[in-house]
Amino acid sequence: MASILCISAQAAGSVRSIASCPAQQLPTVRINSTGRASINIDVMLYNVQGLPFPARLNRTHDLERIRAELTEMRAACKAPQIILLQEAFSEQAARIGARAGYYHIASGLGETDSRSAAGAPIPQAFIAGQRLSRGEGGPKLVGGGLQVLSDYPVLQTISEPFSADACAGTDCLSNKGAMLVRIRIPGLPHPVDILNTHMNSRKGAGVPHARTDVAHHLQTDELAAFLQKTRSPGHPLLIAGDFNMKDAAARFVHFERRLPHTLVHRHCAGGACTLNQPFQTAEPWMETHDLHAFESGGSITIRPLKLQPVFDGRNRPILSDHVATVVTYRLSWTARPPA
Repeated sequence: MASILCISAQAAGSVRSIASCPAQQLPTVRINSTGRASINIDVMLYNVQGLPFPARLNRTHDLERIRAELTEMRAACKAPQIILLQEAFSEQAARIGARAGYYHIASGLGETDSRSAAGAPIPQAFIAGQRLSRGEGGPKLVGGGLQVLSDYPVLQTISEPFSADACAGTDCLSNKGAMLVRIRIPGLPHPVDILNTHMNSRKGAGVPHARTDVAHHLQTDELAAFLQKTRSPGHPLLIAGDFNMKDAAARFVHFERRLPHTLVHRHCAGGACTLNQPFQTAEPWMETHDLHAFESGGSITIRPLKLQPVFDGRNRPILSDHVATVVTYRLSWTARPPA
C-alpha cells in the first residue's frame, strides 16, 4: 500500500562527526528591481550501490567514504540541499544521510509494502514466461532502496511499488517503485514536489532484453499513473532517478511518451545551461542511466543553470558504479509588481 514516512536525523539517533553548515548559510530568496524573486538550489542524484551481502562484497569502506565526503561538503557549505539516493538497501547505506548531518530524511518502500493502486495490464505471455530461477515470481528480499535527504522540511512522502509481476530477472528481488516527496523551501509561494525512482535494469537482470524491456514499459506506465495521482499541478516538479535507459532507444521512446517532462541533459545540451560533463554524442541523455527532469508549476518557473558530475574521480573520488550528478536549479516567481 502507499506509505507515508518522514524521519528526522535526530529522531533516528544520528551522531554528527563534524559541524554541519549553519542554517543561515542555506540559499536565500533574492528579489530584483522588477519584482522577480528567485532562489538557486542544488539537487544531487546518486546511486550509491548499497546492496547488502552477498549481492555485493566489500562495500563498507566506500559507503563510509561517501558519508565522510558528504559530511565534509556540508561542513564547508558546499553540499547539495537535496539528495536523491538509489540502492540505499543496506543499513549502512540507509544511514548515510543521517550520519552526514541531513535533518530531513524521507525513506521509500520496504520489502513488505504492497501496491494499492491498479497496475498496468501485464501480458499473459510475460507471466507465463517467468524465470523463477532468476527471482521472478518470488518474494521481495529487500525494499526499494530509495531515499531523499533534505535541508528543507519534508511535508509529505508518498511511496508506491511497481506491481509484483511488473519486473524482470533479479530486479524482482527488490521492491522497486517510486516515491514523491513534498518539501517546503522557506520563501517560496508553493511547496516543491520531488519524484525519486529506480527502474528495471537491462543487462544486469540476468534475463533476455525482450523480458527486461517489457518490464520497463510496464513500470513506465505505472510511474506515469503514480505521478498523475500524487503530484499537485500547482507545485513545481523535480524528477531524478536511475531510469536504466542508457543506449536503450525503445525504452526511452516509450518513457518520453508517457512522461514528457524536460530532461536536464537535453536542456543543457541545447546551450541553455552549463554542462560540466564530457559526453560522446549529441544526445547525452542516452549515455547515462541517471537522469534529472523538471516541470514548472503554479507561479514558480524552474530553469537548470548547471549540470555537474560528482564522485567521478575528478570532483570527489569514485565510490560507486554510478557517478553522482548535481543540478543547480533556479526557481523564480513574481513577488511584487514592478515599481
